[in-house]
Amino acid sequence: MALPRTKPTASPAPVWMRRQLGMCLLIHLALLLTIGTTTSADAKSGVHPPSSNGLVRDDQAKLVLTPEMLAMPREQMNLEDPQVILFNGRGFVHVKENSLTGFGWPVFPPVDLRGYDFHFNFLDNASGTFIRDDVPAMWKQWKETGTGSDPLGSNLRPGFAMVLVTQDEVWQPDVDSRTGTYHKKHGDRWVSFAIRTWTAVSATEDEVFLKIELRNRTKLPLTLTLVPEQVAAQLAVFDGKGASKVARPDPFTIASEQLAVRVCSAHATRVEKGFEVTLPAGETQILVFAVKMVAGSKPLPDLHDLGIAARMDTAQAKVRDRLRWASGRVASLQTDCPQLDDFYRRCLQTVLMCRWERTNFVANPFWSVGTWVFTITWDTSFASDLIAMLDPESLKLAVVTGLREVKMEKTYVGWYGARWGGLYMQEPFALQTMVEAYVTQTGRDDVFNERIGDATVYEWLKRWAARLHDHYGRPDGLIDIGPSAEESIELRTDGYNHIIPVVNGLAVKYYRWMARWAKHFNDPDVVKFVSWAEQTHREMQAKLWNVEEGWFDNLYPDGTREPVWTYHLFDLLGTGVLSAEQEGALVSHIREGEFLGRYGFYSIARRDLVRWDRIDSDWGGGGQYAGMPLRIARNLYRIGQPLLGWDVLRRFSRYVEFFPYIPQNPRTDRASQDHSSMPTEISAGAGLEAVWFGVFGLQPQVDGSLRVQPAWNPELGTARLRNFRMRGHTYDVTLTPTGFEVSRDGQLVGTRPHGNVLQVPAAQ
Repeated sequence: MALPRTKPTASPAPVWMRRQLGMCLLIHLALLLTIGTTTSADAKSGVHPPSSNGLVRDDQAKLVLTPEMLAMPREQMNLEDPQVILFNGRGFVHVKENSLTGFGWPVFPPVDLRGYDFHFNFLDNASGTFIRDDVPAMWKQWKETGTGSDPLGSNLRPGFAMVLVTQDEVWQPDVDSRTGTYHKKHGDRWVSFAIRTWTAVSATEDEVFLKIELRNRTKLPLTLTLVPEQVAAQLAVFDGKGASKVARPDPFTIASEQLAVRVCSAHATRVEKGFEVTLPAGETQILVFAVKMVAGSKPLPDLHDLGIAARMDTAQAKVRDRLRWASGRVASLQTDCPQLDDFYRRCLQTVLMCRWERTNFVANPFWSVGTWVFTITWDTSFASDLIAMLDPESLKLAVVTGLREVKMEKTYVGWYGARWGGLYMQEPFALQTMVEAYVTQTGRDDVFNERIGDATVYEWLKRWAARLHDHYGRPDGLIDIGPSAEESIELRTDGYNHIIPVVNGLAVKYYRWMARWAKHFNDPDVVKFVSWAEQTHREMQAKLWNVEEGWFDNLYPDGTREPVWTYHLFDLLGTGVLSAEQEGALVSHIREGEFLGRYGFYSIARRDLVRWDRIDSDWGGGGQYAGMPLRIARNLYRIGQPLLGWDVLRRFSRYVEFFPYIPQNPRTDRASQDHSSMPTEISAGAGLEAVWFGVFGLQPQVDGSLRVQPAWNPELGTARLRNFRMRGHTYDVTLTPTGFEVSRDGQLVGTRPHGNVLQVPAAQ
């Protein structure tokens, strides 16, 4: 049920209109300058091969994603320890840079060993030389205290350590491979060997695999002892019983009353200090190890384990299967813009790194926000259309889990449930987005009938509407969230509280949405929801719109008001809450040096000298929460701003030059991610959605029909979206410089010149 838009207010000051016109001209010029240059530069670099290369084709409708397509050299990454991770659906581990065997901080809930580090050292038995592989720890000590061994002076200065020399490292989703060397003469004897290692995470047990290839480069036999080194201040598990103090019962094991970690191998030769191996002159051997985590009450595993190699193969195959499963269910993309193709794939990979499959979780599968093993409705909502296409039942489960655990009180839902407070006001709006995505994808409204406690999903959603109106609503209908800014977004400066325009605008959208469903379910509360929407909308327009600035103001209890220049407000684009004139005014601020930077958005405009914060990236100013610029890009396409939408998408996609997956809140002026936040974020799914609903102009309708109006861009060249799934059917869209064509289930539906709409009727 659509409500009539408010009549446009008086024209804003000419300044924003001039900005809008100037901005369009600048974008046109920028696109003309970049056409043909971005693609050729990427091709020359060899970093982003054309999307037609290296793909495994199942058929013409699918392009299968493989680990090799997502490989990235460690030296290319702008990520540090412990931001590089391997994940396999049930746990993850951080891979150490400047080490051949090092990894740390394994997470296999309830195991979460922050502060745990593992590596092998190597003892040359003939010379007694101890060769260390803990350069990350050495470097940390040297930089912080100036003591120990400077890694650059190691192998050279008297008294300094002997260390393995690292060479290359390549990350893939299934395995991290590293190469190194040791080449030193000790007395009259050469110790020279090449080393290559592969690290992977188990798909079935709580264990990390390490495969080591050693090649003796000398003319004499080489005998090495691999000495396992495990460092941990304590060994504890979530809600564990007993002491966490660490003991070392043998060289292969550290243990507490709660947990034991043991290094096992298929290599049978064990000596007092570790695993011994003899390499004949010029020969190579491969050793496999498993670092196993077992509850303190369980018996220790056998040190000799012949099944490690097979389990490691299975683990890598599981990652490959996850990618194959996802690329078989999600639309594939091929364009003449390699950067966009790579970005699309890495966004999908990022979301897969948030899908947990463990039976001890409150939901299985469990969609986490990223490496923090929590699910947050707001974060999930940014990828809800993608999840609905991947696995609609898991999206419905996420809605149910959120309502069951949150109970309108706690936003953070851990793998064990919600145990600590803090409520984001975005909760009902995020639930709306998720439910809409489920219904659009499946054509079913059964999600509303799911029962959680004493109420159905529909009844819970009604309770949220009542909470907004009765608890937060003023007599005039405006939503006042109170003095706590943390209920909206977390900022290190105050003032983004009380009557926030975006909260009020989203509340209007929510009331209207509830009115439509109330009408669908013959619920007499439809009248109430319509009335609430009209009142809040009317007061918002009258009391919050700032004509001079072309922006909405925050309003405070004492009657004062001021604009807060946050990109949060752009969530109102395309909602039907704004007039066309207001949308134009807001969009005029999306320009270089105000909201736009090298890699996308500043979360607070640079002009806001009261609140702009370089460190606080996601909402404070210096960077951007991953999902926001991608959702804004999608909305810009939706309101008829394709050039600006493409500009935002193109800027943000530059991150794939530096990140193998999309981090939570990267900087806007340089490609980096701080250590206080996550190196992965489920909201990266908004990147695929910006391509589907923005670039390719797909507009699914309630009745199951599909409206298609793409916005071709010269940088795309010929672009193909294949296997877009909706309600049991697949759609393919091809864009060329002259027009576009649409097929359903492999049958051509029609072609159109650009600028036209092709309406695909609902399938019978």
